[in-house]
Amino acid sequence: MRASFLLSMASILLSVLPLRGQSQTSHPTVALRAAPYQRFPAPTDSNSPAHWDGRTLYLFNSSFWPVRSTGGDLFTLGDARPVSIRTGLPGGIWLEASFRDQNGTLYGWYHNEPPGVCRPGLTAPRIGALRSTNNGLNWQDLGLVLETPPGTNDCGTRNFFFAGGNGDFSVLLDAEGQYLYFFFSNYPAKISEQGVAVARLRYQDRNDPAGKAWKWFNGSWTKPGLGGHVTPVFRVTGDWHGPNPDAFWGPSIHWNHHLGRYVLLLNRAIDPDWTQEGVYVSFHHDLSDPTGWIRPGKIFDGGGWYPQVIGTDAALKETDKLAGASARFFLRGESSYLIHFLNPGEPEPPAGPNLIDFEGRPDGPLSGEYGGLDWGQGVWATGGPWAGVPSTNVFLNTGNAVPASGRISGGTGGAFLLQSLVASADGSWTLTLSDSNGQSFQGSFDANEAATVVPGWTLPSQWVEVHSSIGWNAVFDSITYFR
Repeated sequence: MRASFLLSMASILLSVLPLRGQSQTSHPTVALRAAPYQRFPAPTDSNSPAHWDGRTLYLFNSSFWPVRSTGGDLFTLGDARPVSIRTGLPGGIWLEASFRDQNGTLYGWYHNEPPGVCRPGLTAPRIGALRSTNNGLNWQDLGLVLETPPGTNDCGTRNFFFAGGNGDFSVLLDAEGQYLYFFFSNYPAKISEQGVAVARLRYQDRNDPAGKAWKWFNGSWTKPGLGGHVTPVFRVTGDWHGPNPDAFWGPSIHWNHHLGRYVLLLNRAIDPDWTQEGVYVSFHHDLSDPTGWIRPGKIFDGGGWYPQVIGTDAALKETDKLAGASARFFLRGESSYLIHFLNPGEPEPPAGPNLIDFEGRPDGPLSGEYGGLDWGQGVWATGGPWAGVPSTNVFLNTGNAVPASGRISGGTGGAFLLQSLVASADGSWTLTLSDSNGQSFQGSFDANEAATVVPGWTLPSQWVEVHSSIGWNAVFDSITYFR
């Protein structure tokens, strides 16, 4: 489920306030700032781990099965290719976490959904381990490491997906290199054990992990990973299996070297269909003490599932597991924001541009003011994914006219400085932009090339004219501008 992705500048700025219920001086804060749209190379339905080998970044995305892409950094990843996993497990496999050893061996951990638990369409996930010697192209299954106790599924659940299970997780090695910590979602029938829980595995057991992970329970690491009970770090406030669930889930953890703390992002579901209420963050300095995480604070309204931080500093080998003062903020494999991490007393970053996304708008004409700009009457329309743009977008509502042009005006807000937009079409084409000041931009693009266009203008415009050589077969999204 995806809620509207459109945020006003006011809601973006709210994210720099102290975390709800926390003093601004006692804990870090975060700020989201609009950035040019970016998406992972493949569909994403889980956390997406990444690692470096030399100057090459490897990224894994999963949607029932993992795929791998490579590049010189996060912004130059190539096409994704399926990986091979030697396993006899039924059902889908989502690769959600990884760690590359100094000897080059890559370890991965997966979420598996066996089919037909209780009834067709339901499952109860479990978590297993993998090993690869060629950067994740081929994997060996090392067996399951986390699973709920027998008899703890709720076959009468109202939940759309799960009757129970352990899944939707991330993994991080502690600073001492002693333990791998698993932050996972727990879905048993018993409400007191539902929520985000934690387990750990000695790093020395990574090659033979089955039966060697231990879950946190009643203040100590005493329950086995396979079939053990848990004490959640973040408990649900509404039963996962009832009509009104209210639960954090899908934790994504990284070490933030700017803050000197661990950072955990969380989804929050509020109904059996997993509607996303928002994204939350928590901080801690010690993985071995699950009681020390601060109460999660909201940083984003609605949005897609699987919030994730990806560090972008290639020199520091930043990934999903390591980030600094700023990083990319992803939701279900799409990013329209930078996320800034602030120590107590640090000033917030300068306000970023206004962002216009069209997610959540119905298909059809776009007239009058929207997103702070005036779209005229009948000139523009919104529609679904097209030509490599995976989300709702806007196009010239000009029928079969080729070429075609349309104007965007400042409206009641006055002049605006266009910073960037994403543009794509289903054939080779040319985009021309011009404005009220005589500024112009022209670029030619290949078919299905979702390009981020930065015109480089310096003067605010009363209006911007958009000219497409391919007419309404060109679409636009993630428009950013200053006032």
